[in-house]
Amino acid sequence: WNLKQANQYANELESVLKSDNYLEFLQHMYGNKPASWSEDLEGWDRLRFICNSFTRMRYVSQKAELDFEYNGVPGSQPDKLIPWYKLTERATKNNNIIFGHWSTLGFFEYDNNLEISPNVYATDTGCVWGGKLTALKIEREKTRIETEYISIDCPQRSKP
Repeated sequence: WNLKQANQYANELESVLKSDNYLEFLQHMYGNKPASWSEDLEGWDRLRFICNSFTRMRYVSQKAELDFEYNGVPGSQPDKLIPWYKLTERATKNNNIIFGHWSTLGFFEYDNNLEISPNVYATDTGCVWGGKLTALKIEREKTRIETEYISIDCPQRSKP
């Protein structure tokens, strides 16, 4: 999806979550199918794919099929899979993307650099596992964007 399409599909999902039918959607939300996008998708399959793309996507095939079986550290995945942000035909490769919910990315494996790929910034630094809670500070300069991460320790490690 390009940025315009991603916004359109996010709005589609949001409208269902805001509707009186949100509980019905939640009952159909979980599942790994369909694994690939088609404009022909309808109903719960369409909404499930949109939701999975925004909340669960980590690895994809070269054909952009979602994979939910593997969720380990990049570089340890099966040969047929790549991190979604490394997809060569990704329509948003010229857009800045900030995302979370992938603690095994290994923030510190990237030399404390939140930009894990050109224009892609990861913010999940494993707070729930005793890592850090991280925010991304963004300042726009005339010709570039300056980023800085701000982190605090999470010593309570998944204890409420």
